[in-house]
Amino acid sequence: MTTTLEVIYENGIFKPLSSVPETFKEHERMKIIVETEIKPKLTQAEFDQMLFDEGLLVNFPIETDENEDFEPIKFEGKPISETIIEERR
Repeated sequence: MTTTLEVIYENGIFKPLSSVPETFKEHERMKIIVETEIKPKLTQAEFDQMLFDEGLLVNFPIETDENEDFEPIKFEGKPISETIIEERR
């Protein structure tokens, strides 16, 4: 028979969070399979806040819609990476 109980671990003891079924007998041997709860993924704002709190982020990224009409400037010639490689030779 399989029964699922939610428990909390405190001071070395697993304590049930709800009533224990009457089918459980005192001193009866059982096998417990432990499955910890998985934390939900953080939102971007929560992740940014966590990085900020740990000193890994100085200021928060600004999300704006101002760049929707942005168009890069087109120019002719070879890519800058090729120019850099040629200058290093």
